[in-house]
Amino acid sequence: MPRLIVTLLHLAASGSRFDGVDIKLGEFFNLSRRGGLWSDAQTQHRSALTKARSKLSWQSFAALLRQAVGLAYDVFPQRDE
Repeated sequence: MPRLIVTLLHLAASGSRFDGVDIKLGEFFNLSRRGGLWSDAQTQHRSALTKARSKLSWQSFAALLRQAVGLAYDVFPQRDE
């Protein structure tokens, strides 16, 4: 599940509309292996990603966003202005 969420977030944040999903996935998994993050990572076909994504509820992303905002407030405390 965490790898699926990270992969989806990467695709959403990559921004370029000119590169297809297959190209973006290939680059993402290659960088993950080279960086030592996911040494066993294999590029998935976009249909496999679509099937996995359909099983993931949008509430998962809402919870992830709440956690990320909480972490940001912990790491970057408010400034006195």
